[in-house]
Amino acid sequence: MKIGQRINDLRLRQKLTLKELSKKTGLTASFLSQVERALVSPSVSSLEKIGIN
Repeated sequence: MKIGQRINDLRLRQKLTLKELSKKTGLTASFLSQVERALVSPSVSSLEKIGIN
């Protein structure tokens, strides 16, 4: 499983929208969507922000 798919699975398990995850992480919903769809590769810093929330 790729990182984006894993983030999407975990987000949906927690019943979070992209907008809600965006508010929790400080990352834009657009960027998070691109990560989930494997259009961009997140930095370690971005992954840490997502992982903490």
